[in-house]
Amino acid sequence: MKGIIMYSKIQQCKEDGLNKSQTSRELGISRGTIRRYWDMSLESYEKLHNGSKRRKRKLDGYQKYMLHLLFKHNEYKSSQILDLLKERYPEQAKNFKYSTVNREVKLLRQEHNVPKSINKRQYQAVQDLPLGYQAQVDVGFTTQNDIHGNPVKLSFIAMVLSCSRYKYVEWFLENPTAFTLLRFHNNAFDFLGGCPEEIVYDQDRTLVTDENFGDIIFTTQFENYRQQQGFNTYICRGFDPETKGKIESVVKYVKDNFASHREFLDLPAFNQECINWLARTANAKVHGTTKKVPAEVFSLEKKFLKPIPGAEIKSSISKEIISRKV
Repeated sequence: MKGIIMYSKIQQCKEDGLNKSQTSRELGISRGTIRRYWDMSLESYEKLHNGSKRRKRKLDGYQKYMLHLLFKHNEYKSSQILDLLKERYPEQAKNFKYSTVNREVKLLRQEHNVPKSINKRQYQAVQDLPLGYQAQVDVGFTTQNDIHGNPVKLSFIAMVLSCSRYKYVEWFLENPTAFTLLRFHNNAFDFLGGCPEEIVYDQDRTLVTDENFGDIIFTTQFENYRQQQGFNTYICRGFDPETKGKIESVVKYVKDNFASHREFLDLPAFNQECINWLARTANAKVHGTTKKVPAEVFSLEKKFLKPIPGAEIKSSISKEIISRKV
């Protein structure tokens, strides 16, 4: 019971000769509320109601931009809007909390009738591995619009450390090749400051040439690189969410939170925007499963990563892999 209806019913009970306790039982309202409005005139009530109707909120001044985002793409999530606020207003929005933005987004959706659709993909949680032991790698594909509205097909490769959930992502204009895959590994290991003991992959043609009675046969370039870097591999056979569910979630997260409706200027700018997003959101936000901040856990995990071999491995990539048009 809210507003003028509650006030009117309290006054009606008073006129009918009920006392405060009887009115409280009759209307199901606390005695404190009854006492507050018992002797209040209608003018006093309207003055109180109008004065407290709209309190100043932390996101006042940003609703117009938030509403613009919701009207433009109604599937925007609150977490994505928070990230876009931090990107557009880095100083003003640095202390915005997810709960505040989520509450404001819900109000804007209700007030302006902007529905949303959710399509969740469920994975069964598995026990986390030791610090520095495992990373998972997978490829994703999206189509972004450039500043003129023209579609641009992009691919990306993502790596996530299984324990800390610390992530690295790199974008490409072409479908991943053996060269881009190895270059990605070099950049990822530089980003992480080390190499894990094991990396989990899909059975991809850029890595695997054949399977001999259950034994995986890698491409020559990848096998040489794997031996030089000194990490073990685990190749998933078919759909295996319990084994590589972490990277599956990261690929979806990159598409839904970073890439969704983001304009493409050029590849260097897009990669830099993604690195900024990793630092600002993907590695800085509390993880939904671990309930920990990936960057904070990574500060411990990086001590358990294997040292990266010298620059001779990087230079050998360009020597071993030669691209030709056929």
